[in-house]
This record gives sequence, C-alpha cells and structure tokens, in this order.
Amino acid sequence: MDKFVKRYIPDLEGISTDAVIALKIDCDGDYVYAEKSLPSINASISIPDSKVRLEGIDNPISMRMEASASTSDGKLGAYINQMNAECRGLELKLKAGSDDILESDPQISMDGKLDINLKELRTFLPDSADMTAGGQIHARINGKLKSSHLYIYSFSQADINGEITGDSIIQHSPCDSVDIDIDRIDITLGPE
Repeated sequence: MDKFVKRYIPDLEGISTDAVIALKIDCDGDYVYAEKSLPSINASISIPDSKVRLEGIDNPISMRMEASASTSDGKLGAYINQMNAECRGLELKLKAGSDDILESDPQISMDGKLDINLKELRTFLPDSADMTAGGQIHARINGKLKSSHLYIYSFSQADINGEITGDSIIQHSPCDSVDIDIDRIDITLGPE
C-alpha cells in the first residue's frame, strides 16, 4: 500500500502505512443504462489492523475497516460494517450504510462514537504551533438521514439521536489571538 500511495498519490508522500487492503468483487450480468438495470454485484473491502504514520509525528494512527456493497432488487446497497481509528487522544468507531446508495436522495443509517482528549491530541502538533489545549469531548450519534437533511433548514427532518458532551475545554493560541475556555458542553440531538 505504501508504494502505491507514493507512486500514484504523491501529495500524500509524508504519509506511510503498513495497511494491506483486501478487495473482492463478484459481478455477473450487464448494466443497462436506459433501464437503469444493475448487474448482480457482491463486493467487500477489508483493511485489517494497520498503522498510518504522518511525517514528523511520533504517534501512529491505528485503523481497521470492513465494508461491503451488493445489489438486490435493482438497488445497490453500500455499508461500512466497521470502521475504527485510534491515536493518542482520539478514538472513532463508526458503522454506516444505505440500502440504495444510487438513489437521488439516499437514506443513510449510522451509528458512531467519537472521543477526544484535546491535551493528548495536541501532541500531534509541532511545538512551533505555540498552542495549549485541554479537556474532553465525547460524541455519540445514531439514526437515519437523507443527504437532503444535511441542509440547515432540513436537518430537523432527520431521524437522528445523539449527544455531544465536553468538560474543561481550553484552547489558547497566542500567535492567533484565540482563547477558548468552556467549562461544559451538553448538546442533545433527537426528540425532546
């Protein structure tokens, strides 16, 4: 994977990984554009436990992912069955998918969690950034939404539940004249 990235995506040259990607695709039939008819498709992609390293940063990012796609009744379903990413100060877990990803306004179901320790995450920035950070942020989300719900006036139509909480969040950056001090955050998504 590392050689592929360096050869075909040179802008990512400062990134290295030991990731091995397993891709399997079974396809049988014809795609008929006029009829919007899809062939039979079964596909999966797997990235087992692997490390991603960023140039100049000591702490690697650990990640793994399992995803799949298949056709059924003329629809293409696509799913992230499991996605995990962890590094010092950050943990992300996500499952998401759509039973008809090619629909003009596909419905996407999701279940995710994000935990951030800003003090630990700050170690990814060089000392020259002259920034102080601290506190915890936790986010959880699950439910369903359509891509059209991502507009600010349509978001209330999404069937989403979740919360964002945080404690003792600080961020001081003298070179940017930015100071943030938040004692507590408690945001709830979903019905009251």
